[in-house]
Amino acid sequence: MDPMSCMKALVMAGSQFRNNHSDANLLQLQRQIELMISLTMKGHSLKFFNPQQILPMECLSCLCDIIEDHHTPTSLSHKTIALLNNLSSCPDIRDAMHTTFNFTSSLATFLQYHTQSPGEPLVLQTLQLLQKLTYKSRTSYPNSYMEELIRFIISHILGPESDLTAPCLGLLANLCRNNLSIQAHVKALENVKSIYRTLIAYVSHSNQSIVVYSFSILSNLCLNEEIGEKVFNAKNIYQTFQLIFNIIVNGDSSHVRSFTCDLFIGLLRSPKIQQSLVIYEHFEACLMKVLHLITIDTESATKIFELLLSFCSVNGLRCTVCRALLNTPSLQDPDRYQPQGHQRHVTEPFFALVHWAGQPVETHGQAPLFALDMLKEIFEEVIDSGLSSQLSPRTEVVVPMAVEQLVPPCGVDGAVQKLKCQKTVKALDVLLVLCNDEAMKLQVAEALDTKVCSTLLEHQYQHNRLGMATGHCGVEEDWSEAGVDLVLNTLELMSRIKTYVANMDMMFYETLQDQRLVALLAFSLTNDTRARVQLSLRLLNQALPLPEFPAIMLGDSIAACNAKRATEKKVLNIEASGSPGSKVQSMKASVNSSGTEGIKGQEHRGRGSLHREGALDSLIDRMNSGLEIKDVKASEIMDLYEHKLASLATKESHLQDLLEAKQLALAQADRLIAQYKSRRAQSEAEARKLASMLQESERRSESYRDQINELRLSKERQAEDMGQLVAQNNRLQAVAEEHEQLQVAYTEQIQRVEALQRSVNAHMEEQTSLREMNEMLRRHNESLKEQMEDEKKRLTKQLKDKEAKLADEKDKVRTLEHEKEELDSAVDGLRKDLTKQLKDKEAKLADEKDKVRTLEHEKEELDSAVDGLRKDLTKLEQLKKETVKKYEASNAEKDAQIKAQKAELEKNAQIVAMIHNISAGVKS
Repeated sequence: MDPMSCMKALVMAGSQFRNNHSDANLLQLQRQIELMISLTMKGHSLKFFNPQQILPMECLSCLCDIIEDHHTPTSLSHKTIALLNNLSSCPDIRDAMHTTFNFTSSLATFLQYHTQSPGEPLVLQTLQLLQKLTYKSRTSYPNSYMEELIRFIISHILGPESDLTAPCLGLLANLCRNNLSIQAHVKALENVKSIYRTLIAYVSHSNQSIVVYSFSILSNLCLNEEIGEKVFNAKNIYQTFQLIFNIIVNGDSSHVRSFTCDLFIGLLRSPKIQQSLVIYEHFEACLMKVLHLITIDTESATKIFELLLSFCSVNGLRCTVCRALLNTPSLQDPDRYQPQGHQRHVTEPFFALVHWAGQPVETHGQAPLFALDMLKEIFEEVIDSGLSSQLSPRTEVVVPMAVEQLVPPCGVDGAVQKLKCQKTVKALDVLLVLCNDEAMKLQVAEALDTKVCSTLLEHQYQHNRLGMATGHCGVEEDWSEAGVDLVLNTLELMSRIKTYVANMDMMFYETLQDQRLVALLAFSLTNDTRARVQLSLRLLNQALPLPEFPAIMLGDSIAACNAKRATEKKVLNIEASGSPGSKVQSMKASVNSSGTEGIKGQEHRGRGSLHREGALDSLIDRMNSGLEIKDVKASEIMDLYEHKLASLATKESHLQDLLEAKQLALAQADRLIAQYKSRRAQSEAEARKLASMLQESERRSESYRDQINELRLSKERQAEDMGQLVAQNNRLQAVAEEHEQLQVAYTEQIQRVEALQRSVNAHMEEQTSLREMNEMLRRHNESLKEQMEDEKKRLTKQLKDKEAKLADEKDKVRTLEHEKEELDSAVDGLRKDLTKQLKDKEAKLADEKDKVRTLEHEKEELDSAVDGLRKDLTKLEQLKKETVKKYEASNAEKDAQIKAQKAELEKNAQIVAMIHNISAGVKS
């Protein structure tokens, strides 16, 4: 919902509830407050709630009325306090609540009516809201509610510890900070010693918030007194430092860390504390831990910068802080830090400092301003102490960042515009400090040009209120004074680098002779700021010798500013005096001013009457001073009095006419207001009717939108399913192609196996034939052996027969010796024949033995070949079995996958068909 509409509805509901405390109005007001609570929750922007605008002011006024009404229901008070808590997170809204609407007194009075039930969450929320409103805000005292509030706070601090203890301590710490009246009131209490004892006891509490609040109250009440010297003596101060540093580094929340930093800054105002911190031996180690906190968030970085600046204000600590920031190894690497527009995570403290200095003030508040102040302190220390040769100041990072900030603060007037202008001024301060060193000045001159300076000056000439009207010095709080500082610092920077930048000297002298500079220069010369006056005098010293410098115009502007200041001072003195004469003169001045605003004809009165009025005034002054008036005739006095009375009567009649005109205008305004109210009621009724119709149409459109979204989502899901199915189909086609390739490979393997089987069968047949041939050769060998044995037996038998015959023949020879000689020749021939036959038989037998040996050798070769073939056959059979098993398993797995994929394809085909049917139905 639109925030402006919510605020309007809240104001209207509050007005209705204020006029009529009915249940319906109460529910409507609670509903509007709940809507505002949802719009102002943590994390939401509060830019729409500008306390300077009318609608937010009416909203805050409505909430203030709710708080001040003692008949407000508790439920409504709860929601109102919750909304105020959300709004108080913005500093501008918090300041407006405290100063403009005086919520502090309203909440204190509201708290008095709920003291009977301190255990309620409403009391705790109210105390937390008061603690936020009084943080860094001064509360006036004495007044009607402060004593009761302090009495309530002290009673809960001295009583048993509860949930209200910490908020009461924090609220008392806020009230006592820089407020001598409240400090004196607390010190004058009868039980102040009990308060001191309780606070000292709370210093050792486990809750960090209670510890910090107690230290803050003690430091504000008794730092320079006897009990303060005991609490913050030399023996305890180092433990206090260590405790404060530990809370800053390891704080429970950013609020505790911020309050601890404020406590430390307050302690450093004491010279004794400063001396103790300078000689504190663990300061450097603690400082390094604190420096790493500037890389966390905006709030922590802002508070840490404030603390570091307070350290730099202590003699002897600025050098330590400078060394801690610059004396790190990573700074020696020139490529370590590259400036980026959206750099979020910077771990090095110095680079984090540069990063914060370059951030916009719209989103980071005071953090960039404090970062630029810190850079100024660092480079002042580096240049003044001569540390540039020892440390690495990294001006190549700082100078571009500072030059990037030199842009005109474009935008509407307001707090952000003022912060932008202040940031530019502080960036110029950093560059001016760098110009104190020659080497750094050259870097600044290289980064700057005349266009940057001219843009800054032209923007101030065209938009600065002090420069647009000569002698206009009493301006309200805006960014014009910061614009004057911007112009002065820009001119000072131009004077420093005019000899190093082309055309800069010419532009500088032309700017000094520009008449538009006169009003700004006159304001700065008549200002009460020491640095601004000295800078203006330095520029004036360079401008006076110039031939076209408008010195007369500058004198007139200075005189006009002085006259304006004297008039303002005189008015303030008259108002402060409170005498009857002064009251008459003030009323007279108001009447004259109103008459001047109402009737333009009074400006054309004659000079004679004015002269006579002046003479009358001088006469009255002389009478009041007690001088004798012997030189004045009675008739002249009577004439003067008659003229004065006549003029007063004329003024009275004129005032009466003005009064009647105002009454007529007031009556007409009442009629217009009544008409406006009636028309507003009609428009509100029409608006409610239109709102109901709009809600009904929104409900319908939401239902249609939901249906369209559902259809769109279903269509997207179907498209995703279709894409998945197409992808799955592609995967299945790839699997099918792979299956076909595997089938081809399987067929080739089967053919190879069959070829191997045929070769194995051929080898087996060949082995069988060889075995049969071996068997045949063995039988033939056996038959040959048998034949040889038979032949040997036959020959042996024949030989025996021959020997027997020979013996017979010998016997016959003996007996028939005479036949021997006859028969010798026959016997010799027969013996030769037999010997020859025996040799032939032996030769045949040797041949048969050779054949047997050859056959045995061939048999051995055939046996070895058969054994080798048998082994190869065994291996082939085993390989065949393994291959068959492998392909059978692969084929079974592939068949299963093919069956599953065929089932999925069928399922996907059914889904595709269903989608086509649905699409055809939707199109029809």
